Amino acid sequence: MAIPNKEYWIKRSEQNLILQEKKAEEYGLLLLKSYQNVKDNIDKELSVFYQKYAINNNINYIEAQKLLSKSELSKFKDSLDEYIKQAKLYSDNPEYIKKLENMSIRARVRRIEALKIEIEHQIQLLTSKNNIETGKLLNNIYSDGYYRSIWTVQTGLSIGLSFDKLNTDTIEKVVKTQWLGENYSDRIYKDKDKLIRTLETELTQSFIRGDSGQNTAKRLSKRLDISYNNAIRLVRTESNHISNESFGDGLIASGVVSQYEYVATLDNLTSEICQGLDGLVFKLSDKQVGINYPPSHPNCRSTIIPYFKDELSPERIARNSEGKTYYVEGDMTYEKWKEKYVD
Repeated sequence: MAIPNKEYWIKRSEQNLILQEKKAEEYGLLLLKSYQNVKDNIDKELSVFYQKYAINNNINYIEAQKLLSKSELSKFKDSLDEYIKQAKLYSDNPEYIKKLENMSIRARVRRIEALKIEIEHQIQLLTSKNNIETGKLLNNIYSDGYYRSIWTVQTGLSIGLSFDKLNTDTIEKVVKTQWLGENYSDRIYKDKDKLIRTLETELTQSFIRGDSGQNTAKRLSKRLDISYNNAIRLVRTESNHISNESFGDGLIASGVVSQYEYVATLDNLTSEICQGLDGLVFKLSDKQVGINYPPSHPNCRSTIIPYFKDELSPERIARNSEGKTYYVEGDMTYEKWKEKYVD
């Protein structure tokens, strides 16, 4: 049985990777809007704070440490009640909910504590939303990449292959599996904790220095920009990881592919790691993410293609559930193939 040349597999693999990268980029634009919304909300909170307590648009640390008045405390607790409701709806962080509940029963709250809670709540909701939407993105990428991998093999070899169809539990298990010690959710929440600590430190230092409201807002905004860049890098890396996992799992599911070739995007941005792995062949059963399987580093653009040492023997051709070999048109589009063999 004739096997398409290497260029065919590379072209199909690159097409799949570009498609999945586009999904990640589209989500990145939505994430940017979410970050901008948080920055706007924090600016409003700071503006109100400075209007209340600033002298000549400056607040010193002593003023920031003063207790809320009775009326201010009552209003703040109303806000806390709303925060608790939102946290229970959108957050899966029991420690944060407990923190809000403990704060709501306190008889004395300092001004700076109330402001930090208001800022933290913005970050908590942003993180929860990002975690949920990133999970949806990765689920979509895995499902699409898995079937496109099988389609690539079927149309490339012009044979029909029996394969396992995906279900929600299978996809969730793969997407949530840790790699390099963590999964996407672990990394998102770790970055959230770091961001909250950083914003609180910047806020305290701004008050100690007696910065203006404008300068304080700029410093917090800069930290949020850094966080956004980290979040985008995480989305790209996780998307590349799941895209490659789905492609490899699809090759395994095809029943006729047992090896893969590492393919790096060779240009002046390619890392030394990927340059060294480019063109090397490994068993799918021996793949190790970050070692011999992409992504090998953050923002990695490398991918894999199926590797065939020679022509396929008839014994290796998978058959359908009735035990008969069937054939697939080599130019069948993915949409037509999916409609016929998956949906």
